[in-house]
Amino acid sequence: MRIKLIKLIVVLTLGVVICLPGVAGAWSQQFNESGVGNFDAMELFMVSGGSEWTSVAGFSNGSWSGEIVNPSYVLATGNTITNLNFTLKGTDVGPPNVFAFDFLAWDGGILTGTLKEQTRVTYNNGWHFAASTIDVNDYDRTDPTAVLSSSAVPLPPSALLLGTGLLGLGFVPLRRKKTEV
Repeated sequence: MRIKLIKLIVVLTLGVVICLPGVAGAWSQQFNESGVGNFDAMELFMVSGGSEWTSVAGFSNGSWSGEIVNPSYVLATGNTITNLNFTLKGTDVGPPNVFAFDFLAWDGGILTGTLKEQTRVTYNNGWHFAASTIDVNDYDRTDPTAVLSSSAVPLPPSALLLGTGLLGLGFVPLRRKKTEV
């Protein structure tokens, strides 16, 4: 009986390990934008990795508000300011804690005003900031369902099949033939 219990635990553990690696985690980070002069709008585009926006809030200036246009695009606007704190929240939908997004700060409106900053922000076991030179017209601002170049890596169907098969084996006891003496 004890050996059957150990086998059941091993099979269930294998099934969980195989079936659950893609479970989404969540992250939250506060940012401060300053040093670029006046700005009245900012855009954030998830460009790679396994994360999607879930919230942009906590603006230090009450005139500012943010909107998640689609899982890869955040638009925030408000009165012209030179310093702003805000909090971003996201969900890991692919490899955990590895993603990149582009941050654009505008003065005078998006595309019609002056681009004050364009930064590629990456997270891979720590935050990294680098100047970006991507053409601002390459971003999709119109399609509310667009997921730019970000894509989750799906769990291969064979791994899911293997995991469910192992789970099934854990619940179905093996029948041994009784040997006649």
